[in-house]
This record gives sequence, structure tokens and C-alpha cells, in this order.
Amino acid sequence: MGEDSIYQLLTVYDEDFWEMFKVKADFDFQMDRSEENMKAFACFVRTCCDEEKLLPFDRSGVAKIIEYAARTAGNQDRLSARFGPLKDLLVEADYWAREGKRERISGEHVEKAVREKIHRLDLIAERMRQMITDGPHD
Repeated sequence: MGEDSIYQLLTVYDEDFWEMFKVKADFDFQMDRSEENMKAFACFVRTCCDEEKLLPFDRSGVAKIIEYAARTAGNQDRLSARFGPLKDLLVEADYWAREGKRERISGEHVEKAVREKIHRLDLIAERMRQMITDGPHD
């Protein structure tokens, strides 16, 4: 898995690359927001909870995960299929639920995890702006 540009470079510069990787497949990082796919998302949440030993999600928690997936896809009729960042969100929502001594992860915990993620990204962006404003240090 990787970027197309890296794939192209390797095909040019590594003579053994074609022998090792004969098939190139492209994956769409979005899917339709269908009833079937929303059920699959609920199964994904359940599987992550089992694998990561997370608290179970209630209906509002799963709904917020689906809402977040639609928001990150940039289209209400689509869902993001970038499952790594979604799994990270599940883990952080679990943290906030446990912090509140809850037995289930609700939409409130997912919203808190999203807000905290945005806050962390804003801090990084602010730090970068500050570095640009300050200029190089001697």
C-alpha cells in the first residue's frame, strides 16, 4: 500500500519490482452511505471494540462515528473508508468514556474525541505559524 508516485518510481528504478508486484490495485477511500454500508460500519466498530478491548458503543456513539465518516468524506451521501483514523477516533472516544467512568461509549464521547483532535491539530498549525512569523533562528 502506498502512493502512486512511489509505485511509479520503483517501477523505473528497481528492476526486480515488476517481478515482485505484478498487479497494481487502486482503492477508493469513500463508499456510498447506504444502509448496508452503515451496518458494515457498525460491524467495524464492534470488531475494533473486541480487538482493542474498548468499551461497547451505544447507538448514539455509532451514529456519531458514521456522521464523522460522512464529514471526512466531504459528502453526506458518502462515507470515508480511511479506517486507520476512524479506529484512532474509536480509541480516543473509549478514553473519554472511561475518564467519565461510563460503561458505554456514547455520541458525547465521540464528539469530545473529535473536538480534542481538532484542538491538537490547531495547536500544531499555530506552532507552525509562529515558527514562520519568528523566522530562522541564528
